[in-house]
Amino acid sequence: MAYDDFWKMTPREYWNACNGHNERVERDFKTGWEQTRWLAHIVVNVNLPKQKQVTQEKLVKFPWEDGGTNIDEEIEYLKERRKWRTGH
Repeated sequence: MAYDDFWKMTPREYWNACNGHNERVERDFKTGWEQTRWLAHIVVNVNLPKQKQVTQEKLVKFPWEDGGTNIDEEIEYLKERRKWRTGH
């Protein structure tokens, strides 16, 4: 982002640009790992009989394929941890 572009932005526009950038980086990260899994899937299955071939998901399952973490459980865990650390 150019220096002038940054100073012409409102805070809302800036955070939208940051969120868009973060989403792109995360998408690229996931795509890279999915490509790696696909390649591993091909290499593993090339010499296996059809009945014993492994699917990509059985070979490697990524955290983002589980539907993510339950945010309520995460919040409760953090609250309990804070209580334990502070003694309150």
